[in-house]
Amino acid sequence: MAMADQQFRLGVGVGGAVLVAVITVLRFCGSVSLPPKSPPPTGPTGTQTQLLSKSTGSPEVYRKFLENDASLAGLPVPSIEEMSRKLPYRVDDARHVLNPGDSPIEIAGLRLH
Repeated sequence: MAMADQQFRLGVGVGGAVLVAVITVLRFCGSVSLPPKSPPPTGPTGTQTQLLSKSTGSPEVYRKFLENDASLAGLPVPSIEEMSRKLPYRVDDARHVLNPGDSPIEIAGLRLH
């Protein structure tokens, strides 16, 4: 068995050397052609905070946000004056459990179904 074990080790060593040679040739001697780099995207630039402050600083943009949100919610579009009102602070510390089929309850100015 000593002869077969020695042949196996020699075969593994030769195979490993061939594998290292093939990988080295492919990695360092081959050339890879890449497509040309695409141009950078165009559009607004700046940090997220800067872009948000620019967009919400404009009344027209803010009105458009309100219109989009109202249409998604299926509600009438509120005016900017209505949106600028201060909301009263309300709290309800009682525990309420909602079950399907129960009648809606009103909590802190909100109607929950």
